[in-house]
Amino acid sequence: MLLLCLMAVGVAHGQEQFTVYFDFDIDEVTTDSDKNLSNWIANHGNARIQSVYGYTDSIGTTNYNNDLSQRRAASVYNQLKNAAVPLAYADVKGLGESITNPDVAKNRNVVITFSNQEEPPVTVTPVLQEPVPEPKPVYKTLDQQISEAKKGDKIILQNIIFYYDSPLLLPESAPMLDKLVYLLTINGNLKIDIQGHKCCSPSDVTNLSGDRAKSVYQYLVNHGVDKRRLSHQGFGTTKPIYTIPEKTEAQREANRRVEIEILEN
Repeated sequence: MLLLCLMAVGVAHGQEQFTVYFDFDIDEVTTDSDKNLSNWIANHGNARIQSVYGYTDSIGTTNYNNDLSQRRAASVYNQLKNAAVPLAYADVKGLGESITNPDVAKNRNVVITFSNQEEPPVTVTPVLQEPVPEPKPVYKTLDQQISEAKKGDKIILQNIIFYYDSPLLLPESAPMLDKLVYLLTINGNLKIDIQGHKCCSPSDVTNLSGDRAKSVYQYLVNHGVDKRRLSHQGFGTTKPIYTIPEKTEAQREANRRVEIEILEN
């Protein structure tokens, strides 16, 4: 559940901030919290929003928290948009984990940075006015990615987690895999290649990346997907997102991933 909104605090250059807090693993505004944010909007309807940044605590994987922080930012952005708050210049994104507050719960937030200063009037002939483009979506679900994908496109499966140095899937992987089963079920022409990737070491002597791709393949087959629509392979460390050896744990997590390539849709 979303907790109470804190009061706005001043920051440099005439900017102010308003912070919204979330309960653990939640990305939607509840009824009570909606009232608090609505009160702020009622008093700041003409504020110029400069950024809407989402954060999480440090519990969970980096990939999952990046995704959750994006969904939180998108949720607050959509509420501001629905209330017609000016958002043409807003930077909207999820920034992942925050450890700025020793109270873990207060790191689960969205920070709205805004200015109450009015812009100087600009006289423009109406015929020359151009509409300001809407900000691009900050988060796309697996459904959206697959529906927009073309043959040859690759999609990273978020929150596919394995036991350490093992091809065995952890239970936390089930929601994403079940979603993929569902999408394959309703998209009968969809065929995919499951591709495993490894981090850290310069080689994959044991073919761990291939075994992990096979584990995902077997999960889909066990849940009713026709194996003729699936293939799998491991690329080891030959196609890293970040140069190996990686510099941070976030880079290592990004490299040890499972992707699907669209073969036919």
